[in-house]
Amino acid sequence: QIHSRLPGHSMSVSKNRTQQNDKWWCLDTNPAIDVSQRFEDRVQHFGDLFEDSVRLRARNDVPMAISLSGGVDSASVYGACARLHRKGDLRCASNTREIKDFRACSVIYPGCRVNEQPWIEACLKKWNGQDSYMPVTPNVEVLPSELSDIVWFQETPVWSPAIFSLHSLYRRISEAGIRVVLEGHGADEMLGGYPRLVKTALGEYTATSRLSEAVTAFRCLIGVHSVPGSIINFSKLRGVGLALGDLASILRKSSPNRTAGGRMAGTHNQKRPFFSQELLANREGLNSIPESGQYDFNCALRREFTETTLPYFLRVFDRAT
Repeated sequence: QIHSRLPGHSMSVSKNRTQQNDKWWCLDTNPAIDVSQRFEDRVQHFGDLFEDSVRLRARNDVPMAISLSGGVDSASVYGACARLHRKGDLRCASNTREIKDFRACSVIYPGCRVNEQPWIEACLKKWNGQDSYMPVTPNVEVLPSELSDIVWFQETPVWSPAIFSLHSLYRRISEAGIRVVLEGHGADEMLGGYPRLVKTALGEYTATSRLSEAVTAFRCLIGVHSVPGSIINFSKLRGVGLALGDLASILRKSSPNRTAGGRMAGTHNQKRPFFSQELLANREGLNSIPESGQYDFNCALRREFTETTLPYFLRVFDRAT
């Protein structure tokens, strides 16, 4: 069997095959910088750090691209690069007087129901990047012949055949002679953009009677559940309905007539689990809303960022490149 190490861990094996696991890195609990009490100042500080991070990673001497999907992560990276370029602050590494150029590369599926092209084009229009844009539309007919290569590179299961789009994109980028690609990952994990994280925040604020924050979290939950489309009112109603259902579930989990294990009294062992006990044992660590009904938004953000979602995405995208 092959097992991967936990994030930030190393393993030593002695001659008699005794294993010792050591944790050598973790995300500090206390911030390394002084955080302002004013929300507007924190937003400004976050933006400054983000833009400087993009500037440092764009400092190289080879053709560079940005993988632009139209989402908040990659659009932010692209916008930061465009803003730095306008200011003359996007520079090459060896010749710091030379302005660094870049281009956007995207996967699009014109005419298909799932297509991020409108958001990509809106981003390009805002920053006048249409001339250097390189769209890629994968040919689905070659998918069967490329499956073995995808499996070979990934080595472990991935979420869906959509990984074919990534491999097609990076192959086209490589063929164009580009060797550096800036990616956008981590915004949802860091800022709570997933519905499950918003539900965790709502659960924490409700349990601790922080009503104004609970109202804000509930409004955010409506937003993340509302699917953009032509029927805006229906989309909003759908979001309200799903958010109300989540709130009802949260209140049930937090109700007093629960056992110490977190389940409603009288329901234990009434359902035969579909998954094996080995998988169920790991469920608590992967679920941002624990079975016990204890909600900790900050802990959930940390887990998504360092242990579960983001490390998984980074592994998949890294192997695709």
